[in-house]
This record gives sequence, structure tokens and C-alpha cells, in this order.
Amino acid sequence: MTERHTYLTTAEVADYLRLKERKVYDLVSQGLIPCSRATGKLLFPASRSTYGC
Repeated sequence: MTERHTYLTTAEVADYLRLKERKVYDLVSQGLIPCSRATGKLLFPASRSTYGC
């Protein structure tokens, strides 16, 4: 059985957290938001618990 992961883009995370994209990048650089890089883009896990919600 394969496990599917759902990811959000930077714009989707910014919209969800009601922040500007630049602030999301700042939080990533501080290590406060987990993410993965794929083909030069940041991908964020879609789990609500990841963002303290």
C-alpha cells in the first residue's frame, strides 16, 4: 500500500496563515515551519497540526 502525501505551496500556506509570502519564507529560514524542496520550490505538509491549528 502506498502512502499519499498532500503538500501546499508557499502561496497556499501564506493564505492559510493570513501572512505575506515573504513572511512564510522568513519563518522557513528560522526553522519555524517545516518544508521540503522539490525542483526549486518549497512544499509544505498539508497537516493542520503542522501550523498550530
